[in-house]
Amino acid sequence: MKLDPLGATIICKNQIAKEEVDGIIIPESAKKQEEVAVIESVGPDVKSEKLRSGTVIVLPVYASRKHELDGETYHILDEDDIKVVIVSDDQHGGKKNRRR
Repeated sequence: MKLDPLGATIICKNQIAKEEVDGIIIPESAKKQEEVAVIESVGPDVKSEKLRSGTVIVLPVYASRKHELDGETYHILDEDDIKVVIVSDDQHGGKKNRRR
């Protein structure tokens, strides 16, 4: 069985056990707090091109609903609940965000 999201819903799984996800090193602080997840699937109404399968996100603390399926725990989120995507320097063009 698998979860198939509807509307602007996103399904993701925690990735705290790994040191690195798709070349992105997960900091110790994020692993301890279980805040980092990888998107497994997205619903048909998700508008952001950044929110696709395989994208690493910072989980919102109180917004996700958890569901267990086949021994795996999944987070179910609305698109609007995701505020941060984690990208490597390669994906970001090697530039860092800096405010002036």
